[in-house]
Amino acid sequence: MSTAGKLIREILLNSQKGKTEEYDLLLNRLIDPATPSKTLKNYLRGLTDCMSVISKNTESLITVIMKMDWLNKDEDVIKAYQNLLVNLMSANTNYSHVGLNMLVKQFLPDKNGLPMVDKQLKVDVELRRKHEQQFIYIHTALSDTCQLIPLTPVLLMPVLVKLFPFYKVDTYIQSCYIKNLLQITQYIPDMRQEILQLIISKLMKLDVLSPRHDLSDIVDSEDEELFEMEEDGEKGEEINELVKEKEIKHKEADCLDILMEMLLNYIFKTLHPNGIFDLESSKKLYWELMNVFEKIILPTYECSHIQFIMFYLVSFKPILADGMLDYLWKIVQNPNTPIIFRQSAVSYMSSLLSRALYIPILTVISCLDLMVAWLHCYLDNLSEDKHPDNILHGTFYAVSQAVFYVFCFRNTELFQSKKGYKWAEALNFQRIVTCRLNPLRHCLPIVVSTFSSYSRRHQLAFCDTIIQRNNRCMIPVVNSATGLAETNFMLKLASFFPFDPFLLPRCGKLINPIYRVYQGEVSDDTHDSGVSDTGVSINSLLSQ
Repeated sequence: MSTAGKLIREILLNSQKGKTEEYDLLLNRLIDPATPSKTLKNYLRGLTDCMSVISKNTESLITVIMKMDWLNKDEDVIKAYQNLLVNLMSANTNYSHVGLNMLVKQFLPDKNGLPMVDKQLKVDVELRRKHEQQFIYIHTALSDTCQLIPLTPVLLMPVLVKLFPFYKVDTYIQSCYIKNLLQITQYIPDMRQEILQLIISKLMKLDVLSPRHDLSDIVDSEDEELFEMEEDGEKGEEINELVKEKEIKHKEADCLDILMEMLLNYIFKTLHPNGIFDLESSKKLYWELMNVFEKIILPTYECSHIQFIMFYLVSFKPILADGMLDYLWKIVQNPNTPIIFRQSAVSYMSSLLSRALYIPILTVISCLDLMVAWLHCYLDNLSEDKHPDNILHGTFYAVSQAVFYVFCFRNTELFQSKKGYKWAEALNFQRIVTCRLNPLRHCLPIVVSTFSSYSRRHQLAFCDTIIQRNNRCMIPVVNSATGLAETNFMLKLASFFPFDPFLLPRCGKLINPIYRVYQGEVSDDTHDSGVSDTGVSINSLLSQ
């Protein structure tokens, strides 16, 4: 034991006997900013040597140690403090809780010390560097603690959840916290899925508060149709500038953009640990995020952007995209899954097939074959009820709309091959659109009219008569099970396309290169097909 250790041991033992003068002096010197670094370092090293003497009678000492401003001291003092803290937490579980709370709180910079340079809170470079260096010290302490205490992940996770900043807190503070949470996954990989789930659940709050219609008010309602057309160069640049301006004015969306960009960059670095794509690392992260997707993203109806995390993740390798499509299709096929989840899964599936530039046409054909075969099988097993229960058949309508939507989006590629027409003819669209379940009545008008136009052009199905009849019969349908009136419009509310155009400018730099903008035509055959002026875009549906 060092000389300082012997001295402090004697002080602690005397305090337990009621002699507290030197003990109180020790406490004051530990917390006094004027205490010389050399003296403070000796105190900390001496305390480390006296772990066996620290007891319930010295709780005031633990309180002082946890309140010390150690991050702003000399490096020798910081190392001595880290060593003391790790030994203290490993000696007593109660101290572990207090110590972990103290460390995690340091991930949240004091907002009173943050200079506001502009509206986006660009923190002074020197202050940012100071914070980053302090974070390194904190992670060193956490890493050392994890090596000594196997239960650290179990003790740490509740602390990370409890101290996660409120969504209205300054963006810089939130970004610091999330950046440090992601850093923890580097040395405690077993916590990665839980940490990602925590981050995504918090970002979901920002996403729900940043609805698509709020960010796309800058475009005319006609430009917000489900099938958006390419803008010409001059107009496109003008809209991009307006989006950026709108983004700055929308605090939640701006914060979401910054934090999502951080998460997307983390995904890229995880998939490319040495600058080269690593399949094994990718598979592990894929399954972790898939679990998060199933628990948080898939059941959430109002989100507009957070789901693009999956869109980006599976873009790096065909096996990842195929895996996600297979996962979604299994949910759709599972009769034990609630209908709302099956509808959501098929919406994700159709939107991914349509919007992802990295999905090859052969994959699209395979998926359309699966969906159409499922529809025909469903019709083969349909009971002879005179009045089908429209809610009960919700999955059928969702799959039907998915088929129509993908067919419209990838129409040009589908007919480029010599066998394209024969393949499409074998799908027997006519049977689907004329069946007594009448899927054209329960799909979005813009999808129905565009599909009708394409199918008429290729003589695959003739929908005009059915559409005209449906428009004349827009009356409430009574659900036989509940006795409640369900209108055609209400059924359409359950349909959505999660990968509608991405409106966040920072993340857009990563998403846009892999994103397909609709290049075909949007049918407006009001006179020929009977489509009325009540057709609305998916964005306005989601805003209801």
